[in-house]
Amino acid sequence: VASRGLGDVYKRQDREGPGVSSDKDLAEIMDAIYFAAHQRDGWQDCLDRISVLSGGQSAQLLMLDKENHQRMGCYQSPRSLAESRNHGGQALTLCDVRHDAGDALLVLTVQRPAEQGGFGGAEKELIEGLMPHIARALRQEEAARLIDDRQMAVYRQKQGAMLLLDGQRDVVFVLSLIH
Repeated sequence: VASRGLGDVYKRQDREGPGVSSDKDLAEIMDAIYFAAHQRDGWQDCLDRISVLSGGQSAQLLMLDKENHQRMGCYQSPRSLAESRNHGGQALTLCDVRHDAGDALLVLTVQRPAEQGGFGGAEKELIEGLMPHIARALRQEEAARLIDDRQMAVYRQKQGAMLLLDGQRDVVFVLSLIH
């Protein structure tokens, strides 16, 4: 995917089956990925868009610890729960894509009813091409949460301050807002 670029995958996806049909769709899915951490139900909306984009019915994103494979987090598209209740034991086709994200393993699973057929190469390439962006957005979410937590700790101590963190997320500068 990297050598051809996501745009080429999306154009081929449009010719070969369901999915993105324009640069506008590509921009919308990228926005959904990068804004997911900053909006209520953002990851659920993002996964819903990814499932529609790839011709699926629902999607789930797991974050696993690489050392012990313990679940660190999980998001599901809203349709995952509704569809599983409505269709009970229906056979499903899965597209399971894994991505190494440093200390975590990301697993994105998109599913659809088996009667709709398997996921093709273009659909899988499309999902694989989104994984580095999802990993980056999750890192940004973690950093934002850490900054928020540290800011809250400072305010709780009634020391209102602005914090500057280095690459290791250590406080390197504090500007007191109270005189």
